[in-house]
Amino acid sequence: MLVLLLVAGFLGAAAGEGAAECLCLAPDSPLLAATQNALPSQYPAGYGQGCKAHDGGLKIEGCLGGAGAVLPYYCSASWCYIDPEVCQENKAICEAAGSVLGSSASPFCRSRPMIQSYIVSDVEAFINASDSSSGVFLSYETCGFQNKYDDNFLSSRIAGRHMKVSIPGVDVNPWIYKGEISGTDKSRKWEGNDGILVDMVDAILRTPDPKINLSLSDNFASQSSSALFPLSSYSACCLDVAVGTVDMCIGDFWVTSERLAMGIDFLYSYSTDNMMLLARNTEKPPTLGDILRTPWQPFSSELWGTIVCYVLVVSAAVTLITDSGNEHDFVSNRLVSRWMKAAWLNSMGFVSRSIKNNPKSTPARVAAFGYGFFLLVTLQSWTAALASTLVARNANYGIRTFQDALDRNARICCLQSISAQMKATWPRGTYVITPDWLDMFRKLTLDKCDVALVSESEIPMAMSGAYNKLSCEKEDAGEEGWEQGASGCERHVTGEPSTTRDCRQFRNTGDIVMQIPFALPAAALYAKALSVEVVRYISDGAFDRSRAAHMDKVVPKSACGVRLESSMKDTQLGLDDMSGTIITAVLFQILALLLWALESYSGKSVAQLVGLEATLEAHHCDLINIGPLGHVGQAPDVSVPSAPRTHALDTHTVHAAATLESQNGNNNFSNSMGFYGDNREDMPLEKEELGHVPQL
Repeated sequence: MLVLLLVAGFLGAAAGEGAAECLCLAPDSPLLAATQNALPSQYPAGYGQGCKAHDGGLKIEGCLGGAGAVLPYYCSASWCYIDPEVCQENKAICEAAGSVLGSSASPFCRSRPMIQSYIVSDVEAFINASDSSSGVFLSYETCGFQNKYDDNFLSSRIAGRHMKVSIPGVDVNPWIYKGEISGTDKSRKWEGNDGILVDMVDAILRTPDPKINLSLSDNFASQSSSALFPLSSYSACCLDVAVGTVDMCIGDFWVTSERLAMGIDFLYSYSTDNMMLLARNTEKPPTLGDILRTPWQPFSSELWGTIVCYVLVVSAAVTLITDSGNEHDFVSNRLVSRWMKAAWLNSMGFVSRSIKNNPKSTPARVAAFGYGFFLLVTLQSWTAALASTLVARNANYGIRTFQDALDRNARICCLQSISAQMKATWPRGTYVITPDWLDMFRKLTLDKCDVALVSESEIPMAMSGAYNKLSCEKEDAGEEGWEQGASGCERHVTGEPSTTRDCRQFRNTGDIVMQIPFALPAAALYAKALSVEVVRYISDGAFDRSRAAHMDKVVPKSACGVRLESSMKDTQLGLDDMSGTIITAVLFQILALLLWALESYSGKSVAQLVGLEATLEAHHCDLINIGPLGHVGQAPDVSVPSAPRTHALDTHTVHAAATLESQNGNNNFSNSMGFYGDNREDMPLEKEELGHVPQL
């Protein structure tokens, strides 16, 4: 046999056409002669010999058109007949040549796609005449062209056939749902079923000429298949396709490893499903203590203590050493008063991010520069840390990612159809298997799961209250396993099912755990031809138009008023985040108002009230002698000229007089002193008006 194959290979090589691993039959090949004899009479001599567009101009192949006619691709595509035994890989000959399959060391180590010719009707007669073990085969690919003829032929093979289709009876989603039977042919044919997939399948079944006839199965899945897949009616329907009970199942089917292992074909994938992580909402509103602690959280208590100590030490250094002669900032000569003033200025500088004192000496300016650098680094660090703290706090409630769920050993609700894939990918997960979405949300409600893997398209259903309503209906119907307390049904005080159960209890973490392709399972006879039509349907934009129409029509609105929070919202700062800072600032303003009221009521400054500053009477007791009734008396060793003078009182005298007036209730003191305010302090004062005033 090896010798025959080698001889055939050399004969093909002599023809010199086609790829080395799949050469065209040579003109003198007995196999080509037998092929020519088996062709119908409508085909010319030399048809299929060598790489050539053999169908060009042939009416029987649909390639005869007038000027400007658009002909099928295959009309201009080159191909030739080949020997399938030579064209396919042969491991024995390949290894005899010292190589392995897939290499280019020998033509028998590689191959090219080939198809059987369908125009030779009597294959058995051809085999007997050609001494071949198979029928007539050809290859477009060996001539450098794609096989588009096969697509057209596949459509002709299924044209006019009767196709049995199975449809789920309970799904209410945009993919497929039960509607009312109207007067249209489509509605009657589909028995009122409608949706994105109904539109698509109806369109692709009309493409073959004549179109494919449709009949709907009575049950979505047979009893025998359901017994083998009790937790997934979708997998059971796939098995029905595999064994030939139905030709196609229509629904939002996932292409999973379990279903591929059945050996069934899927049409071209029309979409992809995002599997989102849904978690129980364990977030609690912050307490007043949490709110007030927020602006202080960026720094530890040790760091805050260090900052306070640094400010006080710098204030003492400025007062005692670097700027001790600064009379502009420090009027008082009392050490404690000067230190408190320095601490106040530095504290104001800290919260306002600037230097508030006015250093006079060079050492003081150097110290101010150092303090400014301290403010720059510290406050920028505080700002960055506060932002990180606020964002981290929002992202720190409950389980946020699938990895987080694994690390916490959380119970993960998972549909049976993807459980095998989940366990293989993340074997250390703790999985709770559920048959459908309704049971999954029931288990979440009853705290039998901590998180769940939910299709992104199912989340709006849950947030509309649809699943809670279905749970209540099963409870009302008295279905086994759905009794009160076990159904997860939540009702209003009126007895009506709650529409906000799921949106209050669960939250979408925004974490996409996996992506699973959607596709329709179909019998092998239909799979390839209909896949081509699915691609055309999507490329023409018909799928997107149908999707938009049914999404607006069917997808329910969230009863919560807003969509579930996502990872983007987790990074937003709300009023609660900044309320601690706002409240703290307001408390300081309230304290300032209270101190102002205290000063207004007492007539003394806060510094005087706490003893940090002497009263003006004591400060100026050596200037003015106060009489028992509050009149200005004669000071010892002080004489006043009898003649009028225009000497202006200095600021200390005027303020002392004002203080005396306020404290002794002498309402006429300002007039008797000739005090008219700062703008009139140069007014001439007469001796009779002043009485005895010390010589200044």
